Amino acid sequence: MACASTEGCQEILACVRDKGCTGIDCYCGTFNALACSGGQSDGPCKSVFLAAPGAHEPSLMAPSAGPASDAALAVGTCAQGQACNQTCSM
Repeated sequence: MACASTEGCQEILACVRDKGCTGIDCYCGTFNALACSGGQSDGPCKSVFLAAPGAHEPSLMAPSAGPASDAALAVGTCAQGQACNQTCSM
């Protein structure tokens, strides 16, 4: 429900599904998490993440890419069976 009500989240999920990427690879691509948080990224959905309202480049101090990214991450976490009773029941 959070994703449905967060502008940009559905577009991120569609990109993830279409590109077949998972986790941070959708944003970071060939770069590891540390390099990605330093501004290096080439993931197939990076532009979709950054096109969402309130989006910004993640960093070590602010690892979220924005509200749509957070909502999409919650859906992905639930889909993998992690914290589903808490995340997906809302």
